[in-house]
Amino acid sequence: MSNLFTRTETVEAHQWMPADPITSGRTLGWLLASETQFTHTCGPEATLTLAPGSGELIAHPGDWVVRHPEGVFAVLTQADFEATYTPTEPLRSRRRSVTNVINGVSAGGSIIQAGDHHGDIRF
Repeated sequence: MSNLFTRTETVEAHQWMPADPITSGRTLGWLLASETQFTHTCGPEATLTLAPGSGELIAHPGDWVVRHPEGVFAVLTQADFEATYTPTEPLRSRRRSVTNVINGVSAGGSIIQAGDHHGDIRF
């Protein structure tokens, strides 16, 4: 009789969304910070090509770039990603996003606490 076990690991993942400059910028910044070699094409249908080590990985719009704890990267389609992983916390896209203008300065973020006095909003 054999016993079956499930392994749980926490991974870092970013969805490649070239049509959204903020999201794609975060993904590219994350790759730069991890010192991963990559190239990408331009435009809303741009592909992202990672060259981590010996092979190339190509992410198309909507694909997820995943880095495992050992530093190994993988590229998964939306369907494969959702079938394999569950978020450890709510996805940022599910949080209520706000833009607030205070004294002529714009700041975007998620409301984490709203105070009672003078419309205090903390980002």
